Amino acid sequence: MSALRRIVVTWMATAYGGAEKSSLELCRTIRQRFQVEVTLVMWHYGEDGKFTLDAQQPNVVHCFNIDEYRQCLAAALSVDALSTVMFSNHRTYQLDLELAEQSGVPTAVIFRQTPIADEALRTLASPVSAELTYLHGDELDWDSLHRAAALVGISNFGARGIARFAEQHRGVVRIYNGLQMPGEIGRVSARDVRRFLIVARLINWKAVDFGIEAFTRLSCQYPDVRLQIAGDGEEAARLRQLTQRLQASAKVEFLGFVSDIRSVYLDNDCLLHLSGIESFGRVVVEAALCGLAVVVPQSAGTGEVVINEHTGLTFAPSDLSDCVRAMERAYHLSENDYLRLASAARQRALAMFNLERLAEEYVGLANSMLHQQILRR
Repeated sequence: MSALRRIVVTWMATAYGGAEKSSLELCRTIRQRFQVEVTLVMWHYGEDGKFTLDAQQPNVVHCFNIDEYRQCLAAALSVDALSTVMFSNHRTYQLDLELAEQSGVPTAVIFRQTPIADEALRTLASPVSAELTYLHGDELDWDSLHRAAALVGISNFGARGIARFAEQHRGVVRIYNGLQMPGEIGRVSARDVRRFLIVARLINWKAVDFGIEAFTRLSCQYPDVRLQIAGDGEEAARLRQLTQRLQASAKVEFLGFVSDIRSVYLDNDCLLHLSGIESFGRVVVEAALCGLAVVVPQSAGTGEVVINEHTGLTFAPSDLSDCVRAMERAYHLSENDYLRLASAARQRALAMFNLERLAEEYVGLANSMLHQQILRR
């Protein structure tokens, strides 16, 4: 009977963001905690170079086109295939599943973005596609996905989204994301909420424009507030124009991409996370670990990460007035209430969204998949 010896993880990177960090951290933690070899095959889609974390990441295979990716992944899957499991991803699942079936390697597909009917996610259209395309949930190849041993959502919201389109699949599971901030975690301290922060890729579904509008309304009533926006993306120019049109440029600072994001958290008082369809909300947990108060929509993955008035403040999704109300509530937090919210948020983040728990759940799933594969032989 074969035991689990190897895990192959795949991801298609379009930037250095939360999903890229999560893939690297998952592999590193499994490798450190378990006697399992882990190989990450990463396709850099449209990127010029590798991440700066390379020196800390053994067994990361970098690919820059579909031919390299196909060749490298096939090679990774061919080593000790009877003791190997693959964790694929929603961007390259069709190609990954094709190669896994050729090697006889059981595969789970991780959805780092939730499939929903009225919002598209980026994925390859077929096993031979070299270009990402936007597809809605019902446009994904669910026949191929049904051949996966498991389909993983990174929150209950994510798992429900998958199950809505894969009703007959018995292997839909939820594994909450986990993360670790670099460096020491700062002490939770009371503060006046005057400095708001958005950390996000500047793309449409992150709803940064919604956050700028809410902040502008708040600043009309409380002129001492400020907003920093950390991140870059295709919406950057439009968002700057929006800020100018709202006459808020003097109070809003665009930081662009920030490599040392921890220092930005520690320079602010309250994180705003605006997307109502976020599968998890990694930055919300990062902010909690740094002792910040958070304001998020009461929906999707962030609605699970934050408990209103216990670990943060929430608002009705897409409700601008309610978002302003939550921000105003943050503005008026007393020292005791700030400490209570921030401390509870950090304690919950450390208990529920840590890398050790994440690695244990993925290794448990891998062992289960390998066992089922053996029984079918």
